[in-house]
Amino acid sequence: MKTHLKYARALASFLVLAAGSAQADVLSAQEIVSMHSGECITYWGPMRGTQCFEANGSINYDDQSWGRDTGVW
Repeated sequence: MKTHLKYARALASFLVLAAGSAQADVLSAQEIVSMHSGECITYWGPMRGTQCFEANGSINYDDQSWGRDTGVW
């Protein structure tokens, strides 16, 4: 797996954990998908870019260091 896709998955996992820890209830997979579908995040620091989570399960990734790519979430 490409390094930037590993980073993207790690970042997506963090978002899921952060969303779950903010609530006392455990979220279902469908609730997580509903919360993040159509949402984009922009990040900066050592790497800078944007990730957009699509309702069909795809993710669009645009990073200034690694370029553009797509995957699934």
